[in-house]
Amino acid sequence: MSRTAEKPFETVENSIVGQSTAIKRGEQLTHAIESQELAGSVFKSTMMVGFELSLNTFAAVQANTFANLHHLRA
Repeated sequence: MSRTAEKPFETVENSIVGQSTAIKRGEQLTHAIESQELAGSVFKSTMMVGFELSLNTFAAVQANTFANLHHLRA
């Protein structure tokens, strides 16, 4: 009989543990989504900076080439 009397309390306890586990997993999922959004934003920023750096490098090489050609013509 004592086993039957203990079962409802175990069920409630398991339910509470299950709810707290679900809440923790939900919080972890929220953090994972936020991290993924942050990583995406960093990736986009890095791509834009890389693109701008490539353009600036190309412009510098072009200017250097024109300067060298001008020097050879003179």
